[in-house]
Amino acid sequence: MEYILLVLWLIAGFAEAIQDVLTFHFSTSIFRNVRTDAFFGAPMATKGSWTRKYKNGDYRAGPAFWGSTTIFVAFTDAWHLCQLFSRRLPLAVTLAFWVFGPPIDIWAAALVIPLNIATFHFAYNWMKRA
Repeated sequence: MEYILLVLWLIAGFAEAIQDVLTFHFSTSIFRNVRTDAFFGAPMATKGSWTRKYKNGDYRAGPAFWGSTTIFVAFTDAWHLCQLFSRRLPLAVTLAFWVFGPPIDIWAAALVIPLNIATFHFAYNWMKRA
């Protein structure tokens, strides 16, 4: 069971790196050739991937589909999908294990944060330099 948590937190580190690269280093990253309004586009650009939540990319036109600005926002662009994998999913699974599951080995729990941080830094530096 601890291995599931370790893998989820490794994925979380990678997903957080994608978020930061898309936000802060889009123009020099491995994603630089992607249109800014594409799924892996620049989330903070004026016509960035964030506009995919809305009909025709215009917030005044309302949501692109039911839940696109709330519960299904993770499926509108890469930044929000990575947010699901970097924060919400690992936290929910960890809490579920803690409340309902078998006791977690203290050494496995102690490895989670350093591995998450190491994965983030490796992926972040690899993606932003491309």
